[in-house]
Amino acid sequence: MYKLYISGIVAILLLSIISCKKDIGNYAYHDVNQIKIAKIDTVVASLGGVLKINPVVSFTQDTSGDGSRYRYEWAYYSISGSSTPTVLDTTKNLNKAFSLPPATYSCYYKVTDKHTGIMSYVTFGLIIQATPYREGWMLMTSVNGSARLDMLYKQSDGTFGVVNNLLDSVHSDLHLAGKPKLVYCYQAYPQTVTTPVYGIPFGYEIYVGTDQSTERVNPETYGWNPVYSAKNEIFGSSVPSDLYLLGVKRAFSGTSNAISISNNMDVRYFDYTGQIRFGEIMNFDTAAGAKKRYSVAPITGFAEGTGSNGFLFYDTDNRRFVEGKLGSTASSVLVPLKDVATVANRLFSYTNTGMDMIYMGYGAVATPTAKYINIVLKNPTTPTYYYAVIDALNYATTQKVYKDITSIATDIDKASCFAASIVNGAFYYAAGSKVYQITWTGGSAGVSGTPAVKLVVDKSGTGEVITNLMVHQYANSLKYTDKYLMVCSYDPAKPEGANGKIECFSEPALITGSLTLATTYSGFGRVVSMDYRER
Repeated sequence: MYKLYISGIVAILLLSIISCKKDIGNYAYHDVNQIKIAKIDTVVASLGGVLKINPVVSFTQDTSGDGSRYRYEWAYYSISGSSTPTVLDTTKNLNKAFSLPPATYSCYYKVTDKHTGIMSYVTFGLIIQATPYREGWMLMTSVNGSARLDMLYKQSDGTFGVVNNLLDSVHSDLHLAGKPKLVYCYQAYPQTVTTPVYGIPFGYEIYVGTDQSTERVNPETYGWNPVYSAKNEIFGSSVPSDLYLLGVKRAFSGTSNAISISNNMDVRYFDYTGQIRFGEIMNFDTAAGAKKRYSVAPITGFAEGTGSNGFLFYDTDNRRFVEGKLGSTASSVLVPLKDVATVANRLFSYTNTGMDMIYMGYGAVATPTAKYINIVLKNPTTPTYYYAVIDALNYATTQKVYKDITSIATDIDKASCFAASIVNGAFYYAAGSKVYQITWTGGSAGVSGTPAVKLVVDKSGTGEVITNLMVHQYANSLKYTDKYLMVCSYDPAKPEGANGKIECFSEPALITGSLTLATTYSGFGRVVSMDYRER
């Protein structure tokens, strides 16, 4: 019985083997379509650029060239150490704008066969370098009447290159709309601050403004998102929906004090150190315990680049000067400036000028050191213009000049922009294609004697029109030592958007000397506003 049982098992096994052997011939076997991807070397790209990678991909069994059969994925791992990849694109070839911050990233490229589910991938490194547009002149320009941000960026050899439409060049999400108004840069709070402050996690502020909105951008990438709106800086008050800024000004080097003036002609104050953020407006009277708002002119005067006793503003409703104190003496309201107490030293009234404000701004004499606020006023009913100069540090007690310049200031009624020297005390204004200088005769060094006017730049033969004048006061005046008079113009006969020009003139140490053209830049839009992005 036992032998019969064993024999039966052997017989069954033999039958099974024979059956399997016969069954082999019943199927057709094929090689699997394998995906092969050539090595991708480390890719180096500039911040805000476009990533272009054309990988070499081959297939062992597919020669159809049908790309729809495959699924593609480009992805990277964030520098925070996350194990979850972020997908860059899902195309075979990568050709995509990006805004990754400067760093080294681990990336992969993956190809999957949809028919079989077989996948292959390669890894590679991605190094994002800082944008070449790290430092230089930010130019808010007009191109066919619309705002465009251009830049004169400092190159590695110290020269400056031109990039038109900076925001588009770095693929920023900010797209300007409206007419150009301002660009302004300053260190608002310490660089060590890394957590969001007032809607933007950067200590260095770059304001970009039109007549529709004022925005701030990432100071390294020029990237943007809606929380960067300047409206998000304003705390504790109802922000008008149509608000934009006409001006932003830091107080002086080494501080975080700043003021802003909006299109509603309202003033707000900021002080990071004092934990005061832009908030309620400051331009109102509090007589009889009630708030009465007044409008201010969109300009301010103060001692830039050094300690200052406050910002000076002009109340256009009551035609008087008002001031805002800084730091520990700061108040929540602008204070009317009292007249100079000593009648003999009083050249004009602060409390009731009876005049319209045309211009107010800072100027200086380097040797001997003196700091001034230059003022141009106009009689509201007659074409009469007055030029005033007051001591920027002691304006409550010291008025230097108050003169009717109507008869000597050629084209003053046509003046479109102004600037003041920080070298020799000269004052400039531009009308059409000409720049005039208010100078001094018969006095000692600085602003004294009798004012006189002379033509210092004449572009009337070129057809060029002057759009802006500037003498820039750097925050870091030890690093940046140039003190040019910068004359911005455009040529209507040249292509729009590339017909702008900036001519930089060196000023003489003595006001009696002549301007010397130092350098010229061109190839951008018409400059409406400009400021320097320092490093």
